[in-house]
Amino acid sequence: MKKELYGYDEEDILTLEYSDGVKEECGIIGIFGFNGKDYIALNPLGTKDVYLYGYKEYEKEYELIDITDEKELEIVTQEFERLASGAVDGAPKDELDVEDEVLMDWFYDFP
Repeated sequence: MKKELYGYDEEDILTLEYSDGVKEECGIIGIFGFNGKDYIALNPLGTKDVYLYGYKEYEKEYELIDITDEKELEIVTQEFERLASGAVDGAPKDELDVEDEVLMDWFYDFP
């Protein structure tokens, strides 16, 4: 049985594993820098939700960092929305490393 990828390439899907053992597959919408930090926007497959995490990349692996500060989450969310809307509206996408079709599908279908 073929796995539904919801518009993502297989290499752009990662599995989150929570402390209670539950696993959730997410597509990578994009990675962006803001205020000297890197962040990643993830889309749980089959939903229109977006999860934002801090992001650090190493030579052979990466780390997702929970954003626990509400103010930081608020401004990172605003920055992601600004970048996403600019990318969809035809503005330069240099600041947001995204898959064009995935972002456009997500942005235009967002409730």
